[in-house]
Amino acid sequence: MLRIYIERLPTDGATSGVGLSDCVEVSRSLGEFLETFTELPGTFDLEVSSPGIDRRLRLRSDFDAFQGQEVDLELVEKIEGIGGRLKGKVLGTDTKEVRLEWSGKDVAVPWTKIKQANRIWKTE
Repeated sequence: MLRIYIERLPTDGATSGVGLSDCVEVSRSLGEFLETFTELPGTFDLEVSSPGIDRRLRLRSDFDAFQGQEVDLELVEKIEGIGGRLKGKVLGTDTKEVRLEWSGKDVAVPWTKIKQANRIWKTE
């Protein structure tokens, strides 16, 4: 099984995620290429899909790619004055924390306090 995830980054000017037609197009193009690629032994199934509208963010680079976009953070423990969950716009990251705009404030959330983070797609 060869599984490929594709996504449309905000820099593409997208207001929505990856659609079925996008997956079909990538699957056809990649499938044609892979049929000529002799370094892959044997047969395989190719699966092309999207990580989903509310994509999970795991790495610092994930947060950096979605800077300026809305995210939903579930925290390991409550932060005083914020609680155990917050939604806000990613302002930036460094090795210790991610900064969000939350309720009009610049809030720094240490990486160690983040249990789970998801990208929030805005539908217009």
